[in-house]
Amino acid sequence: PVEVSYEDSLLQAILGSTAITKKTALQIPTVASAIDLISGIVASTPIKLYRLNESKVEEVPNDYRLSLLNDDTGDTLNAHDFWKAIITDYYLGKGGYAYINKPKAKVVSLHYVEEEKIIIQKNIDPIFKDYEILINGQAYKPYDFIKILRNSKDGASGTGITTEHSKVLEVAYESLIFEGNIVKKGGNKKGF
Repeated sequence: PVEVSYEDSLLQAILGSTAITKKTALQIPTVASAIDLISGIVASTPIKLYRLNESKVEEVPNDYRLSLLNDDTGDTLNAHDFWKAIITDYYLGKGGYAYINKPKAKVVSLHYVEEEKIIIQKNIDPIFKDYEILINGQAYKPYDFIKILRNSKDGASGTGITTEHSKVLEVAYESLIFEGNIVKKGGNKKGF
């Protein structure tokens, strides 16, 4: 009988199963560079506000909210880093979430919230859908947040590429691990 070690790189790549998370997906160079490129483009594109005036659409030039969206969010993140984080969560998580801080009906600041910290508590009605957003046990209403969601079916959370394309990302990640193990061991075994 021949004993097969699970430490064998090829066997580990074939049989091993790795859960693809945001962290593991960002270790794949193609994914990391694509997310960085897209989020960089979005983060550096200025956001403008428009309003409908009778039947004509016109730009709103001097609105205080433009500063929050383009310059200083009022959070520890500047607007560029804020949008990069939101877009990364949009593609690799359940969506990008930002808390709208408006103590007296005027928006004071926008606060990025990591999508891993968000828990969606939905009702069971398939027609009149409703939900709350829970963060550290505190319940918030949907209108308290800016939500940027990918392929959402409920308006509360989206589907990231780590869920939608998990097998492709898993194969790419495992191939990366396999190649790394070959390099560590000084190349392929004889007869490989």
